[in-house]
Amino acid sequence: MREMKPGRFWCAATSPERDTEAGSEEVTETEAIAEATGTTGTTEAGGEQSPERLSTEEIARQMAALRQEKAEKEAGKGEEEGLVGGVMEEVGLIQWPSFGSSLVNTVLVIVIVFGTSAMLFGINTALTELSGVIYSK
Repeated sequence: MREMKPGRFWCAATSPERDTEAGSEEVTETEAIAEATGTTGTTEAGGEQSPERLSTEEIARQMAALRQEKAEKEAGKGEEEGLVGGVMEEVGLIQWPSFGSSLVNTVLVIVIVFGTSAMLFGINTALTELSGVIYSK
């Protein structure tokens, strides 16, 4: 098994242009994503290609800025409008069962509950009689 450094991924098919060492088959996470998506280089927040790699701190700053923009956008909608709109959207996504299916399931549950209750009542009565016979002597 190949020894890998933290933060690196092993990739069986790497391009020779990207390798810094002869025969190196290790790539960074950014390179693996770029290879999987078919892009080269990294993309800045504005959309321009950047030949240098972004540092972890820069990526964290960009992610924080995107989260803040999203929070400001959602806060602009208003809490009530956002909540009600979200609930209505989710209700629209629900696949409701048919009336017949609901009726059959309801009757089935009621029958199972009554059957289980009758069975437990019978077991309880039998054990009560048995304990009366055992302890009455």
